[in-house]
Amino acid sequence: MAKIKYIMFDFDNTLVDSLKFWYDSIDREAFKFFGVKINKEFRTARKGLTNREICECFVKYSGIDKSVDEVVKFWHGKMIFNYQNKIKMVRGARETLETLKQMGYKLVLASATPMNVLKVAVKHFDLEKYFEKIYTEETLGAPKREPKFYENIMADLKISASEFFVFEDAFVSLRSAGSLGIKSCSLIHKFNKNKLKNLGENNLLIIKNYYAKKLKNLPIFRVQEDR
Repeated sequence: MAKIKYIMFDFDNTLVDSLKFWYDSIDREAFKFFGVKINKEFRTARKGLTNREICECFVKYSGIDKSVDEVVKFWHGKMIFNYQNKIKMVRGARETLETLKQMGYKLVLASATPMNVLKVAVKHFDLEKYFEKIYTEETLGAPKREPKFYENIMADLKISASEFFVFEDAFVSLRSAGSLGIKSCSLIHKFNKNKLKNLGENNLLIIKNYYAKKLKNLPIFRVQEDR
């Protein structure tokens, strides 16, 4: 394995246990807020979409006479409250960031969460000090489900796939990274447990949290000369 220069972390359900709050606030609370009945078809239709695409989908399936921006405002406001009051970090995540930073790696954060929400969350958890750069689908001009998302990050960092390592939980994102030859470690949870087993050989390890003993077997935790 080539010497890794940059390590990327996803945010939701990779560093913080937040995905259930994203789902609940749009699948249930948003329908209640806008005074319409829950549409189960929406829950299926929104899968794999970008943040704004989900809000567009909500307007379509709820039939509300509201703009997409009004749905975005509600959803993002709800999530900012959740990050600041309800959501906690994945066990061992902070310690792992500390360890990798001390080892000399450069860390970046890349998320599908919009920048205005992400910055608030990152500040709340006091994570700014760990990351060289923060990327979102907006800043990269590509959804995280597409290889272009990772290609744009590597182009910005001026690195190759062999110099890049990814921590991520979303199956489609891991698959896109793997298609480019990027090695990864995946975080498993109830929303993705039936999918991760189908990832290719570029996904080196599946863990529930960063206290997993087998985490230390990853090549990135071995001393690399001339970092």
